[in-house]
Amino acid sequence: WRKLVEDGDIDGARCEGTITLRDYKGAAALEVVAGNCWPIKVSGPTPNAKGNEAAMEEIEIVCESLTRKK
Repeated sequence: WRKLVEDGDIDGARCEGTITLRDYKGAAALEVVAGNCWPIKVSGPTPNAKGNEAAMEEIEIVCESLTRKK
């Protein structure tokens, strides 16, 4: 998906995704469909041998529409 954007094929990279928020019992409390999405920024952790922090990755996604399902 990211590689398509890096190669300049943003139209080919666009896709639909669902974001589901769950309650404390694990049941779906809210569902939102994000349409025509593609990544615009991906960043990874900076290695640090002296620390014990968790390695985190971050991705920023652009979407053209948000539709609530539930």
